[in-house]
Amino acid sequence: MTQGLLLMVAMFAALSASMPAGAQDTAQAVRQAPIPSSGVVDGLTVYHDLAFGVGKDDVRAYEKAAFYKEEGDSLYFLYKPDFFRRLIRYDFGDDKLVRIHHSIVEFHFPNAGRVVETYYDVLEELRGLYGEPAATDLFWKDKRYEKYPDYWGRALYSRDLRMVTRWTLPDAAITLECYHDGRYYQLHYTIESASVSVQPPPRNAIDLPVAPVQP
Repeated sequence: MTQGLLLMVAMFAALSASMPAGAQDTAQAVRQAPIPSSGVVDGLTVYHDLAFGVGKDDVRAYEKAAFYKEEGDSLYFLYKPDFFRRLIRYDFGDDKLVRIHHSIVEFHFPNAGRVVETYYDVLEELRGLYGEPAATDLFWKDKRYEKYPDYWGRALYSRDLRMVTRWTLPDAAITLECYHDGRYYQLHYTIESASVSVQPPPRNAIDLPVAPVQP
């Protein structure tokens, strides 16, 4: 980790609370963990007070959500601000942070329209933190509901629609996605270092990944 990044993390750490030491505290931490600041700080893309290039030890020390597990080159954390848990995955290369993935765990609503509303709520939250997106796309398989936004939730559920918004920042690319994987709605965003090769978005709603393993 560079000296500049270490200094920035140390400054943010002064405002951070210590994470619980025992696994018995995890459930309480998930419910109570505050969400630290994110955005662009001095030209650097910051997420939960962390910037690209920090190491695993830094993330373990300064991430305020509850530690869930370590798997390969990734660390996982959980918090629960509402009805649904959020899973944060930090990916590393050579012990340097290169990617952050934030997702809603087991996301479902009886009213599919609420899923669309939540997507745009997250979009507006990211817009407030990281500025205007470079592009917002709707990928359709069956376009019967394309002209009827009130039915886009139904299109998501039938896997006829995939919603994607992308940001391009000097040091990062951010991708927000929403779709249904056949079991749950998937609503997640990825913040990836510009030094990492970014895969292009799918061109239609059929190109859906397998549902991730849920904690």
